[in-house]
Amino acid sequence: MATARVLLLCFVVVLIAAPAGAVDLAGSVAKLQGSAVATATTGFSRPLQNGSTILVGDRIATGADSRLRMNDGAIVTLGSTSTITIETWSGDATTG
Repeated sequence: MATARVLLLCFVVVLIAAPAGAVDLAGSVAKLQGSAVATATTGFSRPLQNGSTILVGDRIATGADSRLRMNDGAIVTLGSTSTITIETWSGDATTG
């Protein structure tokens, strides 16, 4: 009986915590020349390529002689050896 209660409690905690761990999509890489890396808020880094997703909270860094253009309806262009952090994003086109 105690095991069933513990399992039920764990299940409830997972259901409550799931929305908190949801990811917010900020855009995608429309065009990449050279190299770029996205670092998540967890510290996990991943190399970017054309079509890669960019998430809210990502820190984007381009390498020497690199260019990155994100396209999610708006366009953000980063030049060589640049860094940007995507802190917030709104899918509402009327938000400035």
